[in-house]
Amino acid sequence: MIFPFFHSILELNFILSPCQGLSYRDGSPKETFRDREKMPAGRPTKYDPEKHPQLAYEFCAENGFTDKKLAKAFAVDVATVQRWKANHPEFCDSVKKGKDEFDTGKVENSLLRRSRGFGFTEKTFEQIFNKQTNKLEMVETKRVKKLMAPDPTSMIFWLKNRNPERWRDKQDFKLEGDLSINLIDSFGKDE
Repeated sequence: MIFPFFHSILELNFILSPCQGLSYRDGSPKETFRDREKMPAGRPTKYDPEKHPQLAYEFCAENGFTDKKLAKAFAVDVATVQRWKANHPEFCDSVKKGKDEFDTGKVENSLLRRSRGFGFTEKTFEQIFNKQTNKLEMVETKRVKKLMAPDPTSMIFWLKNRNPERWRDKQDFKLEGDLSINLIDSFGKDE
């Protein structure tokens, strides 16, 4: 038995696209409460078209923010960020561009760096008691230059995604010709 609530959900004739807002399945825009002049306005929005798209881009591009982290940074709920993406195309585009830049700029470069190997300086700090100030202080005790060897797993991942026809696990071979099998009956014969 389908409960009336679930039945009404199945009959919904509209969709929500993250950047286009609410629309019917045929693409025509769905009338919202803001479109109606009779409905009273709700709480004023915290969205500022001059600062939020730029901030969203910076947060996503530099730090890889998710919608949840954006909501925390803007002191709003995740649903509000999703609503902003649906109602403000410039905000949605900024979030998409920022996330794409972070993925391609930071993560891909880190994977490439890891697959090729790299050098770095390791610093060691220790707590030492300073007799002049009578306090414990963190003091750098040594620096060591190290080399991170290339990582084979990163290499494989990079190659498989960069050139999948050549480096994928599954290789397709096409065999042509006839296959003949000659069976020799060795049972029942005396030697």
